[in-house]
Amino acid sequence: MTRPSLWKRFSNNYIDFCGVLSYSPVPEGVEFMDSKLIDALERKIDVLLEAYGALKQENARMREELQALSGERDLIKARIDEIIRKMEGI
Repeated sequence: MTRPSLWKRFSNNYIDFCGVLSYSPVPEGVEFMDSKLIDALERKIDVLLEAYGALKQENARMREELQALSGERDLIKARIDEIIRKMEGI
């Protein structure tokens, strides 16, 4: 199944840029962006979105790991403090 082009997705979401601003007419002989360029841009955006999702997941995993390691560090610190108190008592 092919995905709709970026422009079609904007159109389907009722985003109307022309209603916001008034544009002057396009001069004769001027071409709009080639569909190949739009497709390449869309692929790059898809790659960026996938990378963003992967980085977001990795960030969440690393936050969990940091929290676990911080707890472990606190336990070790408490043990060391207890050992130091015992040694000072000797």
